[in-house]
Amino acid sequence: MLTVQFAQQYFKNHCFFYKRLINQTTIDDFLFKLSLETWASVFEGNGVNTIFNSFLNIFLRHFYSSFPLIKVYKRPSHKLWLTSGILTSCQCKTALYMELKKNNNPLIKKYFRDYCRILSRVIHVAKKMEYDRHILNSNNVMRTSWKLLNKESCNDWNNQGVHSLNINGTSITNHQTIVSAVNKHFTTMPSMITRNIMASNFSTKSALNQNNNSFSLNNV
Repeated sequence: MLTVQFAQQYFKNHCFFYKRLINQTTIDDFLFKLSLETWASVFEGNGVNTIFNSFLNIFLRHFYSSFPLIKVYKRPSHKLWLTSGILTSCQCKTALYMELKKNNNPLIKKYFRDYCRILSRVIHVAKKMEYDRHILNSNNVMRTSWKLLNKESCNDWNNQGVHSLNINGTSITNHQTIVSAVNKHFTTMPSMITRNIMASNFSTKSALNQNNNSFSLNNV
């Protein structure tokens, strides 16, 4: 006895699922195979159960043959805060918007605005909870925070960094030396400007121009 299962088969912790390949070509193939059947075992069968089982076996044999199972890969979603409830609410919001376009009823307009406001609050709270979870489980809180910030602001995260530093005409490529030079430059410049301003009536612009160290950064 053959059995058929129309439901899609999902596998936990996998980014794929199985489904039947159903399109116009496979449908035509299925109908063609059914048209070639003589159904002799059905018409010549004795008893209702025997006839039904014969019919179902023939039907399912051609069904499995014409509509094979295929593996469909599902792209993993990075929006873990987008739950099924929020997704349903977004679909409901779209339906309300389409209804509002056809009917300019003030009550519907007010209901749509209230619905959008509540949905925005729910999405905000869901994002906050998800981002807090990322930060709490992170080994580098600052790096994770910047990644989340760039993702939220739609900025592409890249790994470009400082490749070399030019100090007074000398090119430096050692990362530790570059970090030390940059730190020294920005930590000593304020105190130097303050001393120059207090010692004379120089303007801030002229004090900046007296900074001996100048450098430029080259990206990778």
